[in-house]
Amino acid sequence: MLHIVFYAKIGSETNDFDIKDVIDSIMQSLSAGIPCFGDVDVNGDPEKVKQNWEEIKQTEKDGNKTVLGGVPSSLPALIKANRIQKKPGCRI
Repeated sequence: MLHIVFYAKIGSETNDFDIKDVIDSIMQSLSAGIPCFGDVDVNGDPEKVKQNWEEIKQTEKDGNKTVLGGVPSSLPALIKANRIQKKPGCRI
């Protein structure tokens, strides 16, 4: 939690984002992915929860149509290289 607050403070000093933006983003993710926060009624069925989660993740992935889609450009070089290697179709 300390890291989140620390990075939010840095973001606010550079006018890129602030703690409210971070919290809003987390809440958006929660409401999209967790049925009790969203509009999807799963009636406690674990299979429906899993199916809903997979549909949400697929929707998010559809926005990442490039080879490097979903790999943040701000990652440190070694972590970024590791993430790229894990991409389907990547041969290194």
